[in-house]
Amino acid sequence: MFGRIPRVPQNIANLATASKDIIKNNRIEKKEYIKRINACKQCVYLLKAVDVCRKCGCFVKMKAMSPSMTCPIGKWSTSEITVDSTQDEGCSHDSDEVSTD
Repeated sequence: MFGRIPRVPQNIANLATASKDIIKNNRIEKKEYIKRINACKQCVYLLKAVDVCRKCGCFVKMKAMSPSMTCPIGKWSTSEITVDSTQDEGCSHDSDEVSTD
């Protein structure tokens, strides 16, 4: 319906960028993460069964966590405010909290 998931090279580049942030424990604030996930959950390009964006081919939960990633259709952009998750024990982005806003 919305076409294929993008080709492998783009997916690998996005995955590498998000992985670097995760390995460095560089994540966005939980409030920003929830805002990004809510935008993705309402998007027509989300393949809900596996939480993959049909526009860029990324796993949205992983991509939304990374401060250096952007939405391919402009629903959210890079974030200047990050949290070092090794310092902030209360910053967990593993939940599927979705706001009803």
